[in-house]
Amino acid sequence: MAGAKGASDIKFRNARASDRLRKVADRDGLYLHIMPSGAKSWRYDYRIAGARQTLTIGRYPDVSLGAARVALNVARGLIAQGM
Repeated sequence: MAGAKGASDIKFRNARASDRLRKVADRDGLYLHIMPSGAKSWRYDYRIAGARQTLTIGRYPDVSLGAARVALNVARGLIAQGM
């Protein structure tokens, strides 16, 4: 069930690979990165000192949606501190 706080795991479980890279958004910048091979990983793009960076949180489904959101919150706190 999707809600204001983001999508449910079903959205990501059912996301399929295509012939091109796909990004399936969750919330707060978290997204599922899907390679043409079918490999899925949680990622977050951010900027520090104007430079774009990407944090790879972990492979899906090894890292659940809930765990990815927790890791995202920790990362956002560290980024806000400039780390």
